[in-house]
Amino acid sequence: MFNSLAQLSDFLDFACRDTRPSALSQRELLARSLPLRFQAAAVLMPFDWQDGQAQVWLTRRSAQLRQHGGQIAFPGGKCDAEDGGSATATALRETEEELGIGQHNWQIIGQLRDCYLPSGFVVSPVVALRRVPLPWQPNPQEVAAVFAVPLSKVLAQQAYQARQVQYQEHDLTVYSLPFEEHDIWGATAGMLYHLAQTYPHWLASRQSVESRK
Repeated sequence: MFNSLAQLSDFLDFACRDTRPSALSQRELLARSLPLRFQAAAVLMPFDWQDGQAQVWLTRRSAQLRQHGGQIAFPGGKCDAEDGGSATATALRETEEELGIGQHNWQIIGQLRDCYLPSGFVVSPVVALRRVPLPWQPNPQEVAAVFAVPLSKVLAQQAYQARQVQYQEHDLTVYSLPFEEHDIWGATAGMLYHLAQTYPHWLASRQSVESRK
């Protein structure tokens, strides 16, 4: 799949620049048809390379939280005035608050297309690589657990399940990705499924480059 950290970084950069229709663009089309005023939010999608394997990290939110308690999510939250309108600043600030990893420890690759939520948020997924394998220091008031998912699992489209749900008389396709005891679903799974949809196009682009050499 990936032979090096450089290949992983190249794929993530490709995914950030890819504009083909995907799970995220489908969510945007539906959400924009609803009578909503969207609030800006951002999450950090934290990737790293350990023991020759690419992986992405997720959190299980504390069950005590009023919103989405106990659900699987990326670290993140609403954009504040102190972030200066920067989704990256929001994602890094929230990640430091939730997981205790300083902002200087991340290499920012870019952003996936925005993820629209029927709840009225538009979330900017900020893609980042962890520079060194520092230990997580989760805030127990916000985070119940931190765990890694191999990217080989994330990029396997057949591993996802699609559910049709009704929201304000509209059909919404919601994806889920079962992993061990975790049920990754909703917007989080949609962001990961975007990567799975992008992966074959990245492979094709690399093969095209190789064939011209």
